[in-house]
Amino acid sequence: MTDLVIRKADWISLRTHLVPRKHVVEQAAFLFVEDPGNGLQLVCREMWLLMRNDFAYQSACHIELSDSVRARIIKNAHDTRTAIVELHSHTGRWPAQFSYSDYLGFTDWVPHMRWRLKGKPYCALVVTKSGFDGFIWRDAMPKRIGCIRVIGGKSLYPTGLSSFSQPEGQHA
Repeated sequence: MTDLVIRKADWISLRTHLVPRKHVVEQAAFLFVEDPGNGLQLVCREMWLLMRNDFAYQSACHIELSDSVRARIIKNAHDTRTAIVELHSHTGRWPAQFSYSDYLGFTDWVPHMRWRLKGKPYCALVVTKSGFDGFIWRDAMPKRIGCIRVIGGKSLYPTGLSSFSQPEGQHA
């Protein structure tokens, strides 16, 4: 399994941004990570916390990035030769699990990002007040993220509630 490695101060900033005290709309962030190529870890080198004007659409149950932000994310990854970890939050008190809308987004977004990043891994995490869940794509099939190893803090483990495929009974 692949672990995400991040400094404690960065994790605190990231978590505070994704799950603010008054959490009324989904939030998002991107990490630019080094991938040593051994499949065991992604090491955070840079973090972008997205703001209101970075979204084409933002609500309590869905977000969509603006085209200019998508382009900037890809360009930064190319320029820094890093892989990408996408993080977004879900509102409410439910445990962390990808939504039907998230799965629909993975269908086109993940292959496109892996192609644009020349095969580098792509990772997606969903964060809630109570935890997170996440996948990494090193090939066509996702694998569960191992943990978030917080340097100077404790390791955090995914809920494991998200299915590796679109949930049964839900069709586009």
